[in-house]
Amino acid sequence: MLCYAYWFNIVVHALLATLLMLRSPSSAAAAATSYFNSQHTADYSRLGPCNVEDQPLETLLLPEASGCGSYCRLSPRLHLPVSPNSSTSSSNPSSSAVQASSTRCSAAPLPTVVFFSGFQLRSAYYTPYARWLASWGYACVQYDLALFHIVPDEVELGYLPYLLDYLQHHPSIKGRLNLNRIGAAGHSRGGKLAALHLADEPRVVAAFLVDPVDSGGNKSSSAARGSLKAVSDTGRSAVQALAGKHKQAAIAGAGVSGPCNPQQRSSQAFFDVLEPGSWLEVVPAGGHMQFASVSSGVIGRALDWLCHAGNTSHEHVIELAAPALIAWMEAQLQRNPPIVHAAAVAPHVLVHMLQPAARNMVTSHGKQAVGLPQPAVDGVLGLQSFFEWVRKEQLAGEITFTVKPVTLQHT
Repeated sequence: MLCYAYWFNIVVHALLATLLMLRSPSSAAAAATSYFNSQHTADYSRLGPCNVEDQPLETLLLPEASGCGSYCRLSPRLHLPVSPNSSTSSSNPSSSAVQASSTRCSAAPLPTVVFFSGFQLRSAYYTPYARWLASWGYACVQYDLALFHIVPDEVELGYLPYLLDYLQHHPSIKGRLNLNRIGAAGHSRGGKLAALHLADEPRVVAAFLVDPVDSGGNKSSSAARGSLKAVSDTGRSAVQALAGKHKQAAIAGAGVSGPCNPQQRSSQAFFDVLEPGSWLEVVPAGGHMQFASVSSGVIGRALDWLCHAGNTSHEHVIELAAPALIAWMEAQLQRNPPIVHAAAVAPHVLVHMLQPAARNMVTSHGKQAVGLPQPAVDGVLGLQSFFEWVRKEQLAGEITFTVKPVTLQHT
């Protein structure tokens, strides 16, 4: 009996010691494990675990050096994540693991995304995207210009450094935002601006383009004939600016084309010049303006008539685009360098976001390529839930989803 008790005590202590060692990894490994586990359970098709604070900011007066001309006022808006209190339940029940295993709602500095509005459209039309981002722990920055005040692309591109400097030194948010590595997103002409920032601005390391529309460049006059032009065709083409820059981006595009998003100037044109690993989600029943939340029924119907609309609602189109926005920013902003291999969890989708040295590798039909770095397979970044959602929506005919394959280079 004593011998039994002795060995029982040894075994129990050994088990306890093992559990303690397993619970005491290095802080970096623990953070990575927590992040991967949280993403594995995250359901980006719903709002995240954070409450959202809409914080209007004081008007930013741009200096003359910005080229702002006669109107130099920028009206910024900021959506921030807020930790839910004990009496507030998460808006996403499945994200309880995220809430418990991370501090994404109160982390500092917060990952930050700047969302650019479409031509002459108000930032309020994109509030659903801003709130979706903030609910998953991102700060989302927007701004408005004066209505009917047309700013050329090259001038408005110069506003971003002033906006980031303004945010960096604003007393109420100083130190809360990560402004060294930011994401850019935008709809229509705003998507073009986001693409140009991705091409030119070193701080922009991720971009999500919502039915982007290009203008300018050598082909502008013929390509834009019969279409509504975003600003002036004397501007620079974002598609041409991205060509050869080896940039990845994600795109949510409309399946319904019209005068606002001519096929030769919209999503596919952007996708064609992006690097392997880039995403293209298309909503077959979605029209160009259905990616915006227009509060006025009269204005919404007029814009849908003008730009052509599909047989679904604005809300539903946004609900189909927002999950990819979150998933892309999670993969691009939350890890440096971004590495995602999701073919193992979503064999119907080819997904690679590889380091440049690994771009000569290829995965086909969900099978691992020989020589693919093992971390790229093991570190799926927990996007399994997202790709399961993609699979479900594809089977339902709600979306099509393409990931640009890595081309095989023969030696």
